[in-house]
Amino acid sequence: QQRQAWRTLAVLDLETTGLYQPRVTELALLTADRADLLRRGGTDRLPRALNRLCLLFNPGCEVTPSAANITGLHGACLRSQPAFDSASVRLLGAFVRRLHQPVLMVAHNGARFDFPLLQAELRLASAAAAGCSATADAAKCLGSVLCSDSLPALRELQLRPGADALSPSPPSLKQGKPQAFSGEEPPGSHSGLGDCEALLRLLLFRLPDCLPLLEAAAAPFETVAPAKAA
Repeated sequence: QQRQAWRTLAVLDLETTGLYQPRVTELALLTADRADLLRRGGTDRLPRALNRLCLLFNPGCEVTPSAANITGLHGACLRSQPAFDSASVRLLGAFVRRLHQPVLMVAHNGARFDFPLLQAELRLASAAAAGCSATADAAKCLGSVLCSDSLPALRELQLRPGADALSPSPPSLKQGKPQAFSGEEPPGSHSGLGDCEALLRLLLFRLPDCLPLLEAAAAPFETVAPAKAA
């Protein structure tokens, strides 16, 4: 059965406590309608109509000095934030529900980092609220979202013969983030929404070639195995 074409692209970025058994400290989603993106494909001009969600969390564990230095998020500034709990699951579900369906969620290095980690946080929070139908419904909604990793798609484009030397340089992996413009850090790097905007600009620039790769690799989020718990 042919899959229905996605109608909303959601760019996901997570900031975390570090790279070893990480917990989420910040979650950002930046979404745009398919039609708006297709009209701008080949440019890096973001659509005006963008939905943004940015949430901070108290991870309940220490933020490593290296992660704090990169993201600017440390224990003191996160102490007053809520944990990633069942209310967070319901909030994410409500945000996704109001988008045009189906939703394609993209993250840079998402297959190895963002998607498994988000899955782990969602399952942990949902388990703590076992018996809450609203939380279960929200988790089910999130599970139906399609997800695709931008890193292999952009790498494949860069390796193709005749790749445009004038296009933005290939994203390099630095804490899983794209350095989108000539190897320089885009403004707002290592903040959730800043990284989302940088990736969306890069995807827009390469959209005609990149989109088929992202769509071919897309799979329901519910099929993602969770990262190992800290």
